[in-house]
Amino acid sequence: MAEKILTITEVTAMHSDNVCIAGVNFNLACIRPVLSRGQIKKSHLFKSEKLIIYPGAEVLFNLLSADPHPPHIEDWIFDGSIAYKGKVTENAWRDLLDKTSSNSFAELFPNMQERYVPPDSTGPSIGGLLPKEIVIDYDSYYNRLRMVIVDKTGIRKERVPITDFAFRNLFFKHMLNKLGGREAVIELNNKISEREICLRLGLSRPYLNAPVPYSGWCCLQVNGIHTLPDLYDGDYSRWITLE
Repeated sequence: MAEKILTITEVTAMHSDNVCIAGVNFNLACIRPVLSRGQIKKSHLFKSEKLIIYPGAEVLFNLLSADPHPPHIEDWIFDGSIAYKGKVTENAWRDLLDKTSSNSFAELFPNMQERYVPPDSTGPSIGGLLPKEIVIDYDSYYNRLRMVIVDKTGIRKERVPITDFAFRNLFFKHMLNKLGGREAVIELNNKISEREICLRLGLSRPYLNAPVPYSGWCCLQVNGIHTLPDLYDGDYSRWITLE
């Protein structure tokens, strides 16, 4: 058993009350804690009703063994115990995002074709990207939040699903209800355009319903949207909730 403190880089919304979390250790290696059985639940993000797992939080995990499933090479089984150790400073957070980010899709995911990576290919499955441009898009028909991403080499990816837990709640539970779809998207894009942006991008597990010829491949998704100044004013507890 090895106790490791991770700085959380993303909290990802999944089906039902399941979530995915990831962070980096003191060597800036990315680790995705997973349970040996079952999924991590929203309830794991809290202790005594207080949010303890959120981007920028320092959290202690008892990591038992690596459990890679390429391209998901970052998986480590942990025993379920979690201890909150505080929060990184703004300067340390900025430095971490900068040092763990790439400037291009090709640098981050060298095996990617369109928005898909073949299963069993070499990793990574998680990483940071400092984009040239992003645009938020809301598909009202399917009620889905997506992103257009242009990297610093000019490569463009469209319709990338947004799975960032806090960002989705900010949009769906606050802005969408308050403003409606079109106005909410305009306001959100305006807010983001005024800030420095770092994305945390990830790959889904193999997805059988991906379009031919990518059926069974891993799909690109936006795990985390981090801005400076912070969209959440340093308080994720309003947007990462059990409800």
